[in-house]
Amino acid sequence: MHQITSSSDWTDVHAVFKRNFPACQDDGLYSDGYTNLVVGVLAMQWGDLHTLDELTARDDAFKKFVLRHIAISAGEDNLLRVLRSAQADCPKNSARLCKEIAARSKRALNGKK
Repeated sequence: MHQITSSSDWTDVHAVFKRNFPACQDDGLYSDGYTNLVVGVLAMQWGDLHTLDELTARDDAFKKFVLRHIAISAGEDNLLRVLRSAQADCPKNSARLCKEIAARSKRALNGKK
């Protein structure tokens, strides 16, 4: 769990993902921790989206992991911040990822999995 709470950027998040999956569980407390981590990094470090885009372009499993963990349990305020960023502050070459992040954020805010 310490790995989850001490990760602060996409390079760290990806390293935790590579170290733990698929061997470790991704449910309950761990899932909530990953959700808080993913949404927190998206909300607070949107300017580093290019790093996430590069990592997910090379690692589809990581992309699925990130999108799966955009969930309401991370808090409505953070999700709204992520949604606004994805819609209004998307780097040109990350348009596809922004669209997926926005769609997932909307679904989470509307209470869907």
